[in-house]
Amino acid sequence: MTVGVVAKKFMKSILVLTIFVFGTGALIELIVTTIDRNRYTAPGEMVEVNGEEMHVFITGSGDQTIVLVPGLGTASPYVDFQPLWSRLRQEQRVVVVERFGYGFSQLSNTERSIEMIAQEMKQALQNVGEQPPYTFVGHSLGGAISMAYAQMYPDEVGNIIMLDAALPQVFSEMEAPPAIVFLAFQFLRQSGLVRGFTRSREIMAAFRRDQNEYRLVPQQFWPLDRALFIRNSMNANHQSEFRLVATGMQSMLEQPYSYGIPTLFISTPSLYDYSPLVYQAQKEFLDNAARATLVELAGGHYIHHYHPKTIAREILDFL
Repeated sequence: MTVGVVAKKFMKSILVLTIFVFGTGALIELIVTTIDRNRYTAPGEMVEVNGEEMHVFITGSGDQTIVLVPGLGTASPYVDFQPLWSRLRQEQRVVVVERFGYGFSQLSNTERSIEMIAQEMKQALQNVGEQPPYTFVGHSLGGAISMAYAQMYPDEVGNIIMLDAALPQVFSEMEAPPAIVFLAFQFLRQSGLVRGFTRSREIMAAFRRDQNEYRLVPQQFWPLDRALFIRNSMNANHQSEFRLVATGMQSMLEQPYSYGIPTLFISTPSLYDYSPLVYQAQKEFLDNAARATLVELAGGHYIHHYHPKTIAREILDFL
């Protein structure tokens, strides 16, 4: 038997073994994902929006309704905002709307334009019986989504809190990651490798580095967050948002915006490092707004994981 024949047999065996390993991993991932869906049930209400089910979590009571809006790609808004809603609910009613592709909500077949997201958020709030005006607290892209809502439904917005959130001028220049990034992550998830890697607390801490490694999130929430991270990260709806965000922001900039809505910016110094446009756009807004305030806090981009008590107090005092 020649060396060439032996090499071909060896490579064939490696290929078969690789297919078997990844095929087995994919089967196990499918089974465990099903188990997770049964193990972790939505803490809030599943409401129908455009024929799909969206998760809305409501807690606390008060004379004002605070709506928490997550940024792009936050796999589990319910858990991510826990340090904030657990404090805000002591004085006011708090709502977390997990848009399609996030948290416990289903995936949507419609393109994830900013306008569509705002429309669906309005419908979800109506379907759970909430009444405007709302105070929107938008983290990152959630701030621009909150502004889009105010642009479309100005009578329904009482205040906007921009939680380390850049203005539409900044997002209008945003570029989506290469498609290979999404494809690679999908492969890793479907083969079970993401689940395997994230069994390590050190690896999950690395993923949560910008969220203060979840130090201020009770550990009882960690397994749920991991399950939703595996389920949702870089899914089709997130990809659609990445592709359409710049176009949506450009459309917003072409429409008039009411500077009469009271707006609180809670920003980290590192936000200004993203682009010089961040500071320029924010300064212009502060100069033109009837009532706008800037509070700067040190910390990561998910600033509510570093100063939740301070941020909650700032929000409640601003209302």
